[in-house]
Amino acid sequence: MRTGVRKTVAHLNPDTMHKNPAFTQVITVSGPAKTIYIGGQDAVDVSGQIVGKGDIGLQTEQVLNNMQAALAAAGTGVCRVSESLGESAQPAHDHLHVCSRGGAS
Repeated sequence: MRTGVRKTVAHLNPDTMHKNPAFTQVITVSGPAKTIYIGGQDAVDVSGQIVGKGDIGLQTEQVLNNMQAALAAAGTGVCRVSESLGESAQPAHDHLHVCSRGGAS
């Protein structure tokens, strides 16, 4: 274990995501590498209302939009995560269609 490595911890709650006093949406830990922790995401909008009651497609879209917002707050995007995860990230990558149109990094 290395000692003396300085780490910075940031607690992020993006404006486009529901603010819950019980938890932080995103936590980043920066040091020699940056690690991003994203809270479990639900199909809720910025006001905390459930999106797509009874419609799993709309709920999934909202969850993925929340994930995209969380990653953006941490300074990255789904395309970078896709690069790191490879083929296991393909379903989310295909659903969001952001890498091919240059919408997120």
